[in-house]
Amino acid sequence: MPYPRQTVAQLMQQQSVDLSAQLRIPLQQVRRSNAGIIAKVQAGGLHGLHGHLEYNLKQGFEDTADAEYLIRKGDIRGIPRKLKTVATGSRLINGTNGAVVEAGVLLQRSDGQQYKVTTGAVIASGTASVVVIALLAGSAGNTADSELLNFVTPLPGIQSSSPSGAIAGGTDDEHIETYRSRVLADIREPAHGGNDADYKRWVKLTPGVNVGRVWVMRKWMGKGTVGVFFTLDGGSIPDANSVSLVDSFVEVEAQVTADVVIIAPTPSPVAVTFTKLVPDSPAVRAAIAAELVSFFARAGQVEDKNGSATLPLSQIREAISTATGESDFLLSAPSADLLTFQPGELPVLGDIAWP
Repeated sequence: MPYPRQTVAQLMQQQSVDLSAQLRIPLQQVRRSNAGIIAKVQAGGLHGLHGHLEYNLKQGFEDTADAEYLIRKGDIRGIPRKLKTVATGSRLINGTNGAVVEAGVLLQRSDGQQYKVTTGAVIASGTASVVVIALLAGSAGNTADSELLNFVTPLPGIQSSSPSGAIAGGTDDEHIETYRSRVLADIREPAHGGNDADYKRWVKLTPGVNVGRVWVMRKWMGKGTVGVFFTLDGGSIPDANSVSLVDSFVEVEAQVTADVVIIAPTPSPVAVTFTKLVPDSPAVRAAIAAELVSFFARAGQVEDKNGSATLPLSQIREAISTATGESDFLLSAPSADLLTFQPGELPVLGDIAWP
């Protein structure tokens, strides 16, 4: 049975009673003498000791261990935590033919994020392509294809800015609770020679990709095939680079007889239109939006050709009704009692239109 940890006040009372018995003085006298001070000091020390014992107990279990001990337990099981990775990519450079961009040159984004050229180039036909790497690891180093980068130091014959080129692959340290779920999944669903749990584990083990949810579809493209869909941590749809990394990793892990296809789900936005909302206030709107985001993240499934992604309208209404402050509402969209989706689609929250 559980041991209820006593409060400082309870321990002080217990110590006072013990001192009263040992010193053979009335309890009231203990409280008004040096013995009372001893009781307080001992109670404080015991409370701290009990807290330390409670802390140590929690470190013995993967579901309650702090990050430091959880990571150690995961390492022992062969499940290391995914650490942040560095973004890399190629950038377009414009300039005068023959001008040189050497390795080691720095470019900088408008927010101060810097990138180092790892493979230089010589301008030909007015352009060149250089390979760059972010100086700091993490998702902050990812840069959109159309975002400008400027040379920190001007180069002869080279335009001051790089106009295009996607820089991707940067990821943050795996969130500790995401990591915990992977460790617990390995304990609860050990390897079984290629069952659904194995595919989910392999996808989530992929270095450089922080995976969120995974769906395994048997016979996705016929006998002997396995379709594996996944989202990134946080629910976003993976890009081509993430899909490629997962595909390469799972190909090594999976059974040689299985034809595995790694696929990013196709998002299917579900627009929600209100014709009435009582009360209609910013706070209520924010609460409803939060509940809808949570609902789709929780209930949204990739359609497996058998109706797995089907969403009853009543569940969407229920999610809205749980929002703090909401009293009454009417919807004009979605209107169907049962929302259905195409194979491979993942229902996600679309635009919300307020009355």
